[in-house]
Amino acid sequence: VAGVRLAPIFQARFGVGAQTVKAALDAGRFGRLVLASAYVKWHRPTTYYTGWKGTLALDGGGAVINQAIHGLDLLQWFAGLPSEVFAWTTRRVHTAIEAEDTACAALRFPSGALGTIEATTAVWPGWSRRIELGGEHGSICLEDDHIARWDFARAEPGDAAIRHAKLDNTLGSGASAPNAISFAGHLRQIQDLIDAVRENRPLAIDGHEGRKAVALVNAIYASAQAGAPVKL
Repeated sequence: VAGVRLAPIFQARFGVGAQTVKAALDAGRFGRLVLASAYVKWHRPTTYYTGWKGTLALDGGGAVINQAIHGLDLLQWFAGLPSEVFAWTTRRVHTAIEAEDTACAALRFPSGALGTIEATTAVWPGWSRRIELGGEHGSICLEDDHIARWDFARAEPGDAAIRHAKLDNTLGSGASAPNAISFAGHLRQIQDLIDAVRENRPLAIDGHEGRKAVALVNAIYASAQAGAPVKL
């Protein structure tokens, strides 16, 4: 419909840590990217999977599409959408649900970089979502929105401040409980939508951007079902 704005919610991109990493990538600080991986090792009790959760018809899947999708979105925002995926899914603990509670995927990116994805709701106690990027000139580790490692061969002003930045809990983790997930990123994205309408400018995340993480999720599921690599 003409004039209608679509803003798929991928609030993790609005974290200060995530935007700092993206700026370093855009500035070429990593050089050639070698490895790019995402880890979402969370815990959900059996009682979490009541009603519609974990169903294919209403939830669309399990740990990948529900819990890991925001980590997958960050990964593809940083490294680009993978060109090929080989994935496996299984139910390790929550065996009564239709969907997966655990998944792993191997990735190949158009740049030649490789990567992995691990996603689960079956491990205790649940750790912070982690994104790791390794390049020829630098590497980072982003835990939720906290930059846990920031290492570059060529130091720049501001690196020390980034390494020693106070932990920002405004984008809190849902590693152990869904109600612990902060809404701060949602507020920032909604504000971006409001400002985009008022200023008649593009959204930070529009429908085309929103499709990318979904395409990666679908490729993971398709590969796991086929038992073969899937190209995106």
